[in-house]
Amino acid sequence: MKKSRPGVESGKESFPLEIHHAAFVREGIMVAMPLGFPGATTAIDPNDSRITALALRQDNWYETIYGGTSGRHAHVFYGWLRGVTGVIVDLGGDGESTETAGVACTRNLVVAALNGPKGGRILSRNHVPISYDCIQEWTMDVHRLEVVGEVPGARIMDIGANAAGTGVVGASTTGLFAWSPKGKKIEQGPDLAVIRFVRDGTGALFGICADGVVCLVSEGKTGIRAKTLARLAGDFGRAAVCDAGPDGGIHLASSDGTVFSVSRSGRVKRLGVTHLAPVACLAAVPDGRLFGFCGNEISNLFVYEPWKGKFRDLGVALSVLNRRRYGYEFSCAVTNRDGHVLFGEGDRGGHLWILFPSLATGRGKWR
Repeated sequence: MKKSRPGVESGKESFPLEIHHAAFVREGIMVAMPLGFPGATTAIDPNDSRITALALRQDNWYETIYGGTSGRHAHVFYGWLRGVTGVIVDLGGDGESTETAGVACTRNLVVAALNGPKGGRILSRNHVPISYDCIQEWTMDVHRLEVVGEVPGARIMDIGANAAGTGVVGASTTGLFAWSPKGKKIEQGPDLAVIRFVRDGTGALFGICADGVVCLVSEGKTGIRAKTLARLAGDFGRAAVCDAGPDGGIHLASSDGTVFSVSRSGRVKRLGVTHLAPVACLAAVPDGRLFGFCGNEISNLFVYEPWKGKFRDLGVALSVLNRRRYGYEFSCAVTNRDGHVLFGEGDRGGHLWILFPSLATGRGKWR
């Protein structure tokens, strides 16, 4: 009679097996999507596929996912999940840049900020029209983005669409700047050390500085303006941010894993500390929960439940559907209208990961 392996049978011997499975994501389902259309397009080279930026564009019933990668060469890609789609398509880069610092969607354009040996560059193109059918009779738009502006000798940190949706505001090592297709050139702004941008529920743009300053960034007739809203304690040199949740405020995490919410009026609330640091990325879902990854090298998925006022460790990322893959490093995240969280894997051979969260339980009054 063949003996069972230790940990397979019920009872005392099941404990080691439970430990192994419990090390990986314990709530919800995660699916890893390759950066290509299997059987139709060439996937982004593994050495160029660390996803470092994501953005979503909502258009009627469907939404387009835009992203950017870093590596030997920076690439911009797009994809769809709704309808007869389920594909990711590479649009390439400028051939010289090695890092995608940010991707943003205006009303009519997708804009990407890339960094390379000569400094920062702004690339742009019209939004990609959705394919009629990605199972049969499919067509893909692969027109590349064009270089529309440069920030010579500087590194771009991030970009964000302005409140009007007509252009973008960017931050570089030489200060803030703005670009729009109307002006067709980069306009320099104040020398403010913003490292990340994030939008609240009204579309207002917030800038996060490494020293904890949170400011409201806007454009006017006199140029870019930055109004200080709050000064948070801690180091935000590796800040993780996410767009507004149901409460309307933004969320951000300091380098030590402390997570805050900040309202447009400047009201600050400390939510708590994650079990590992730093926090690599954050995303809010419609029911108020925050999901993200924390820790170095082998990061852990976590959730914050506002009705409990606590963070919980959910384990290491794992995909067993479509692609069978472990996920160790993540760098960015966005949430779609269905409450699914899209994570950009910041590792060699990076994939776009989709978290389908479990239903919230034990909901009560928010704390």
